[in-house]
Amino acid sequence: MLAKNPACQYTRDVAPVRGLGAVALGAYTLAEILALPADEKGLREWLRAEAAKKDKGAARPLEEVIAGARFLLSKPLRPVVRATVLRLLADLPTTAVRGVVRDPLSREGLAVDFDQGKRYFREFGEDDEVLEDHTTVLDPATGEILAEITKAGEDTVGLSKGQTMDSHTWTPTTGWTDDRPERPRNCRRPQPVAGG
Repeated sequence: MLAKNPACQYTRDVAPVRGLGAVALGAYTLAEILALPADEKGLREWLRAEAAKKDKGAARPLEEVIAGARFLLSKPLRPVVRATVLRLLADLPTTAVRGVVRDPLSREGLAVDFDQGKRYFREFGEDDEVLEDHTTVLDPATGEILAEITKAGEDTVGLSKGQTMDSHTWTPTTGWTDDRPERPRNCRRPQPVAGG
């Protein structure tokens, strides 16, 4: 029997569409993502320029700027651009390959930690913080993200080390559908905000 997890919520969003090239994928449109440079030098320059925009001109170390490229892996990149992003990330000392694992849909993938050596914590329970362990599962053939999984990095009341705290799973294909994804059995729907 699955225990009910009060922190587990199932959400599903629908975004309005105004033409495929105009659909925002985070801060970028599909057209902007498809125009990303495929060579390492060009992609580094693009990442630097984007970081400078966000930081209002303040310079960040190049290694930190390149580490930010991992957000691109969840976008519909051209294969040559995805390969370039993976090469840039693979050269960072904060990237570690953990081996072959199965994602929440039982697909075999390559587990990668893009934050090796960094410590992240999340509030859990009434007054406890729990160390998080982040893993990205990549399709070894395409480099596409299969899943991002956050597990507890330590034991605490109501949570065991290694227990999944959060996961995001990507499907192998995209397209139009009338079917809604199934809500996990141990997750609740968020309650509407009163007066909202």
